[in-house]
Amino acid sequence: MVETFSKEQAPEGLKILYQDADVFWAWMQSELAFFNGVKQGVLISGILAFLILLVATRNVLISLYSMLTVFFIVAWVVAVMVLNDW
Repeated sequence: MVETFSKEQAPEGLKILYQDADVFWAWMQSELAFFNGVKQGVLISGILAFLILLVATRNVLISLYSMLTVFFIVAWVVAVMVLNDW
């Protein structure tokens, strides 16, 4: 049940405020879902890529170095995006 309040019921300092929710409240939940999906996707793809590299190369060090290289490439791309305000 949603309660509605009139302007007269508000405390004196809040009677001059105006709230506009528009579509931004819906985006908050969507952004949270996007963020959780990205975390899960990065984790799963990183593990799978490491396992595939491990099977293909049969060398743990090469697999680790390859994953480290991929991490630094992604970090560099994100850093450039942040620096350019993208």
